[in-house]
Amino acid sequence: MKKHCINSSKKGFTIIELLTVMSIIFILMGLIIPKLNGYRGKAEKLKIENYARQIYIAAMASYGENNGKFIADAIKNDINDLTSITVKEGVNTKVVAANDSATVTFTIEGVTYDVVIDNNGYSYKEQ
Repeated sequence: MKKHCINSSKKGFTIIELLTVMSIIFILMGLIIPKLNGYRGKAEKLKIENYARQIYIAAMASYGENNGKFIADAIKNDINDLTSITVKEGVNTKVVAANDSATVTFTIEGVTYDVVIDNNGYSYKEQ
């Protein structure tokens, strides 16, 4: 008669241990994911602020080059030359200029913004 040795020490994890680890991971994900979404929103706001500041600097360079007047074509050229923003009329950026102020409209990721520029500074808002 042959003796069969039953190995009572099995290797591996039980289903209860696996479920416990998975539930801890899901709880941690539930705490972390909303914070990441908040950081994404803050990053988007900083990106828009950066674009508005670049447009303002380019417009003021144009203002200085044109004897204290905002000229739409000159602003477009300076935005193209001095920033990473490409001005394409009717596609994503539009410039409306008067002597004392200029409004630059641009679109980022489907959202349109207006940057109003004058001698005192700039402001931007979502349309």
